[in-house]
Amino acid sequence: MRYGQSSNLPARDVGNYIRLGLLIGMGLILFSIISSQAVTFILNSAEFNIFFIKPVYYAILAGLILAAIALIRVDIRKRESIVWWLVTIGISFIKREPITTESLRYKSYKLSTSNFVIWQITKVLIFSSLFADVMFGISASYFLQGNDLGVSYLPNILALPFILSPGSPADPSIAEENVIPMIPALTLLIPPLLVVIGIRILLYVGISNAAHIISSYLSDVNEGKPRYFYYISILEMIIGVGLIWSAFNMFFTSMIDYNTPYAIIGTLLVGIVLLAWSFQRLL
Repeated sequence: MRYGQSSNLPARDVGNYIRLGLLIGMGLILFSIISSQAVTFILNSAEFNIFFIKPVYYAILAGLILAAIALIRVDIRKRESIVWWLVTIGISFIKREPITTESLRYKSYKLSTSNFVIWQITKVLIFSSLFADVMFGISASYFLQGNDLGVSYLPNILALPFILSPGSPADPSIAEENVIPMIPALTLLIPPLLVVIGIRILLYVGISNAAHIISSYLSDVNEGKPRYFYYISILEMIIGVGLIWSAFNMFFTSMIDYNTPYAIIGTLLVGIVLLAWSFQRLL
């Protein structure tokens, strides 16, 4: 090609390179995690045999279960993803392409079905090591084999704060009948489950709807018609869900006194009222 002659080569798509780089980066992270853990596993299993393999198995089992509960999205109809929505917006910004109001809206972004499923699996594989818990893995394995661990007694804990009335003497039989049988579940299964469910609520109710509020506001401002009551309704829903979850967690505190029933009922009622107001405006 002579100097000054125009080139007919297609322009490079920066977005494709960024997506490829992200995929390669995730692959390298997975490879580094798996390879380092594999070396540790091989060396320790060769030296300690079953005494090392068993805890690793239970840690992996716990990590997969807890990460799946915390991170997997189940609404395949909407197929939302905060990460890939931000990546798409970032690519458009880097390429200096105009960002339409529709693409700016978080709720308008959808992954393809195959990418959505692959992304859920990838999240679990990447973050399962953060949720590794040997004791939970042992308990979950034991429970999945058909053992009870006191799980059948868990509904009793919902009535426990309301059993004792103010001024009545403490009855030791209440603890013997309602608390002691479910101590294995309360100490081994329930705390990790409450944590990951709380993380799920934070991610997919709190952060997801916060992204929805911000993106909707920016899009509506560009169109010259912000909907403030709509944003407030979503915020009320977030707070309402948070209050209801807080009220539910009060049943599992280590200290239940005479004020606990009033705190549970009050928090629950405020959460329900906020949700009712929110849905009334949104529907």
